[in-house]
Amino acid sequence: MTFTLQQLWPFLKQKLYSQIDEVSDTSLGSDEALHLKSVIDEFQEKCIDPIIVAQWPSEKEFEYEYEKNLKAEAKLVKTIFSEVLDVYSAFFKSFFGKPNFEFISSKDNYGSLPDSIKFRDYNLDLRHPRNGKSNFLKCDADNAFVLLKKNEHKTELMQGYWQAESMIKEMRNHNEHWKRDGTDFLNKMKRPMADPLSQAEASSNVFTLSSALIIITHYFIEALQTWIDTSKLIKE
Repeated sequence: MTFTLQQLWPFLKQKLYSQIDEVSDTSLGSDEALHLKSVIDEFQEKCIDPIIVAQWPSEKEFEYEYEKNLKAEAKLVKTIFSEVLDVYSAFFKSFFGKPNFEFISSKDNYGSLPDSIKFRDYNLDLRHPRNGKSNFLKCDADNAFVLLKKNEHKTELMQGYWQAESMIKEMRNHNEHWKRDGTDFLNKMKRPMADPLSQAEASSNVFTLSSALIIITHYFIEALQTWIDTSKLIKE
């Protein structure tokens, strides 16, 4: 799986950079496009490279110092989990991280929603503003909610990976809860926590994390394309 990530990443990064070049010609501008490229660079440095550059032991070597290697892998996974969420936040700051940007919503808990949902609402509201004029510094989330209930807009954004952020949070939380709260239950059931392929005693490992990083990269590509499409629709 780490080899797959290593082989795919150069092509995925090239695609991201190409899209960001297109984004620089939209209302976001060249400064935010540069910020997006720095976010992708940070994603590589803090999340991708630690996996693909690491000298992983062979299966036999891993077994020879099993506990030591398992702890090293668990530490790496935990570190990358936190880094991924920071990268997510930095990615969306380019779109609605300005101090004078505002989300308008009748829902009290709207501010706590994932950025991926806010990004979806922002793009829908930009494409179909109530007053007919797109406002890049304000998002009417209630308008987006109404639009999402209409069949013609449900699949307009064509984003299949938009819940990648929630998936990472669930993976991280499950891993932490297992170590903190799940041991007694597993002991009662007389079974270990084991990955179905590697049998590693962890709910999340480099195998699953590598897959998640590929999915997250696909989401970044989708989000950038969504913004490019939104910008084209507004110009029309």
